Amino acid sequence: MYRQEEILELLVMSGADTNVVDHIGCTPLMMVSQYGLIQSVRVLLTSDANINAHDKQQCDALIYAASSGHEAVI
Repeated sequence: MYRQEEILELLVMSGADTNVVDHIGCTPLMMVSQYGLIQSVRVLLTSDANINAHDKQQCDALIYAASSGHEAVI
């Protein structure tokens, strides 16, 4: 069975856009930061995910991680 970060790596290697945004401007990096998925954060950061991206409310991945209490991501 695959772990989440392994699936993410496969998607990235297959050309998935690591900076795609949803309807509120949230990127994959913001989402995994919000849930404290440190390995997935590492995968995205080494795959050129934009660490400076902001959603429509001007929040970035750091804010998502901090507001959810995920110090390991910060």
